[in-house]
Amino acid sequence: MRFYSESILSKWGFEDGDILTNILLDNDFDVDRDVSDRILSEIVKIKMLPVIKQDVEVFLIGGHNPIRASHVDGVEINPSDIVQKIKLVPEFVDVEDLFILELAASLVIIEDKD
Repeated sequence: MRFYSESILSKWGFEDGDILTNILLDNDFDVDRDVSDRILSEIVKIKMLPVIKQDVEVFLIGGHNPIRASHVDGVEINPSDIVQKIKLVPEFVDVEDLFILELAASLVIIEDKD
């Protein structure tokens, strides 16, 4: 699955936070929005942030895109802006479906224990 780096710059990024809906449902993960948001946030932290060339600070928030940049190279970001002037490198990160599903399984098990 392809994750575009610019998505962390926007309130509406990662398909408004719904980028994982189809892969999760197609693989029998019937998870609520909180769990889906957690899976997406972990994917971004593990697979995207380490390869982005710029220094990106993120914050977690409920609703819409759950993980957004607060600062890029020390410059504050307003994730409600429709157009960002910052271009992140690389433009996207491809994440294997198997990684997404294994991460989802591990987080669903953790949620079930709570």
